[in-house]
Amino acid sequence: MVQEEGFGLPQPHKGDRVPTMVRPPRPLRLTLEAAAAAAGYRHLNDYLVDLLEAAHSGQPLPVPQAYRKEKLPLPDKTEAA
Repeated sequence: MVQEEGFGLPQPHKGDRVPTMVRPPRPLRLTLEAAAAAAGYRHLNDYLVDLLEAAHSGQPLPVPQAYRKEKLPLPDKTEAA
């Protein structure tokens, strides 16, 4: 599964959305998760939305900065003591 780093932090508003459920076969799900992680997505759903939009528009898959993993340094625990 795509790792949910920063879980619980507010996400930027993405506009009007409608919930949709998809149940892919397990091997496809694993392939999609790996592709999303490799593309820098924090959430599989964001990757799937962009993938579907690219497929229907004929445009290449975008990787918006808002969805990319942020590599922030972890706080130094020795400073807090």
